[in-house]
Amino acid sequence: MAVRRTIILSDGTVITLAKESSIQLDDAYDTGKRELWLTGEAFFDVKHDTAHPFIVHTSFNDVKVLGTTFNIKAYPNSKTTETSLIHGSVRIDSKSNPGNFVILKPNQKVVSNNQSETKDESVTKEYKVSVLQTDSFSKKPEETKWIRSRLDIDNLPLSAIAQKLQTWYGIEVLIADEEVKDYRYSGTFENETIVKTLEALQLSYPFKFEIENNKITIKK
Repeated sequence: MAVRRTIILSDGTVITLAKESSIQLDDAYDTGKRELWLTGEAFFDVKHDTAHPFIVHTSFNDVKVLGTTFNIKAYPNSKTTETSLIHGSVRIDSKSNPGNFVILKPNQKVVSNNQSETKDESVTKEYKVSVLQTDSFSKKPEETKWIRSRLDIDNLPLSAIAQKLQTWYGIEVLIADEEVKDYRYSGTFENETIVKTLEALQLSYPFKFEIENNKITIKK
């Protein structure tokens, strides 16, 4: 059983959910109301849409974006909620203290207290902003380490690579053309989403992939 699950929404937004995590979409998501509710931890690669902001509701905060990549850790029984921004911009609004908010810059992280003793905490007390800590080897944020797949490939066929990606990211991957299955690759790939990994592979040996009904199909 996969320890993570990938969901690709109708607008092209890619969400990777950690174990024991879930989302619930607004009923009107497909018509432009891009709002959802998160329980647990997820990595988001949000498709940019200036006219339709993307909002993630958690138990203690609302995170608002237009198009960006970020990670939210918001387990119900945790003492804190963490939002880590990789690219773009996000605004985190407090539910317990309406009017309190913080705007993150890339490579910043905010930790908010879920067990506030008072309803009128200042922004500086409610939110603690810090710089993301990077892994010494990959130079990528420790906060997204759980989602990254380091694939060390040595002359493997695409059929075997696709199976590895399906298992790691928790989404069905089909190969429609027999010829494509035998395309062979070598190299090291480490990305936060399966879409980014496939795009990296395309640079070495071109193929096409389509996403429909939360399923990825690879073609010649």
